[in-house]
Amino acid sequence: KDHDNDGELEFLVTGIVIKPNINFIVNNDSTAKVLAARKIAEALNSIGITTTLRELSWNDYVTALEEGDYDMYYGEIRLTPDWNLAYMFEKDSEMNYANCGDTQFSELYYAYLAAGDADRASAFSDACRYLMENAGLIPICFERRQVLTHRGVVSGISPTQYDLFSGICDWKIDLS
Repeated sequence: KDHDNDGELEFLVTGIVIKPNINFIVNNDSTAKVLAARKIAEALNSIGITTTLRELSWNDYVTALEEGDYDMYYGEIRLTPDWNLAYMFEKDSEMNYANCGDTQFSELYYAYLAAGDADRASAFSDACRYLMENAGLIPICFERRQVLTHRGVVSGISPTQYDLFSGICDWKIDLS
C-alpha cells in the first residue's frame, strides 16, 4: 500500500513505513535475458514496487547467487533428462539457487511420480497447488528441445544436451 502517498508501495512494520527495494539480478551475457529482466523491472516499478536491476558478469552473477546477494534473479535451469523438478528444492542440490530446502514439495512431487493411474491426477494437483502457493519460483519459459512421453512407455532414452534422439535405435516402446 502507498502509505506515504509518494506513488510507491510500502509496508508497515510496527507502525514504521518500510520502502521495499527488490535487488534483481541477471547475467549480462545474454541480451535476451537482460531485455526480459529490464521489462520485468520496469513493470514492477510501474506498479509502485521499487526494483533495482543489477546486470552482472557471469562470475559476479554466480557469486551473487551463491552468496544469496539478491531478492530475485532471472536465470535458467537446465533440467535433468528425467525432468525431476525436485532437484530445484532439495537442500544440497546444485540446481537449488534459492537454497530453499523445501522437503514438503519434494515429498509431494515424489508421491506424484510414484502414483498409480487412479491417483496420479490428484497427486499432480497436490504438488502443483503446493508449488504455486509456496515456491519462490516463477517459470518464464522452457526450451523447445524435449521428448514427452508417459512414464514407463519408452525406456532406453538417453538424450544428450544437444541430441534428443541420441541412441534412438536402443529405445524400447511398450505398447501394452
